[in-house]
Amino acid sequence: MIRLRNSVLIATVAVFAACDGYDDPPALTCADWGYENDNGPAEWAVERREHFRREAVEAATIVAEDALASGDLEEAIRVCRRGLELDRFHDPLWRVLIAARDQAGDPGAASRDRREYASILEGLGVSPELAANSA
Repeated sequence: MIRLRNSVLIATVAVFAACDGYDDPPALTCADWGYENDNGPAEWAVERREHFRREAVEAATIVAEDALASGDLEEAIRVCRRGLELDRFHDPLWRVLIAARDQAGDPGAASRDRREYASILEGLGVSPELAANSA
């Protein structure tokens, strides 16, 4: 069941990635699908793209959490980094990333990620301690 759910979620991520022009999966842009004109993307395409971006971030969170729970730390880290490329403010991905780095025995990377996350929180006016207590 988990594997099927992950497959569906990974497909959601792939749809967003294809529309956004990432190289992995094969690069397709919104223009390739006829969603752009000379004035840029159609308004409805922008809204759909944002919807798929949010869905992809949620999918990445679930896949990363499952990978962490199953001990696949490399996959958890990879998925978190990819998800954070889409939304660097997504707290659950930061928490999974830091936990995966800690469990992988990489204190330097965990510390670097903690500092980056704290910097983002401070930029938003949120105390890192307050955010840790709300987790």
